[in-house]
This record gives sequence, C-alpha cells and structure tokens, in this order.
Amino acid sequence: MKQFLLLIFLMAMPNISCASQVATEAKKIENPEPYYPFELVENNISGSVDIVFDIDKSGHPINCKAVSFTNRGFIKSALDYCARQKYSPKLVKGIPEVDHARTEKVRYATAE
Repeated sequence: MKQFLLLIFLMAMPNISCASQVATEAKKIENPEPYYPFELVENNISGSVDIVFDIDKSGHPINCKAVSFTNRGFIKSALDYCARQKYSPKLVKGIPEVDHARTEKVRYATAE
C-alpha cells in the first residue's frame, strides 16, 4: 500500500510543480540616473540614445551597445548608464538564464 501511495505521489509531482515551470522576465531593481554630458547641458541640447543589451545570469547588463542616437555626445553616458543598472535575473523553471536583446531608450532633456 505504501508503495502504491508513493507511486501516485510521484506521478502527481509534475502537476504540483507546474507553477515553477513558467519563465519570469528580468526586472529592473536598480535604476541609476544617466549623467548629462556637461557640454550638451551647457548648450541646452536634448536627445536620446537607443541601447540594446543582454542581462547575465546574475542580473548585470552585458554587451551594451548604442543602436541609434540623436547626438553622439550622449553615447558614452548611455553606455555607462546601461552598465550601472541591476536586474533580477530571468528565471526559467527556477533557474537563472541570460536574457538576450533587451532594448531601452535613454532620454536626456534640459530643464527650461
């Protein structure tokens, strides 16, 4: 009888753990402000940079790249901002995985 109950329990186990089968997306947990390049803020220049990056298994952005921009002067700041962010890692079946090709627009606006 005990073996029969154990068998039923083991057969039901995959159904019990279905909630852990789903993937959870990486979520931003640290969002530092990008620095505004002095020469651009001094000249009242606004703009943006579109960045693409991966998030490693520990939640750190890697492979940050600028894919488009309104002014080259913002690129270094946007890439620095990308590297300073922190995420909770993407989980698949409870195991951290690399999250590929995340995108974000980094905006720079002057106060007028």
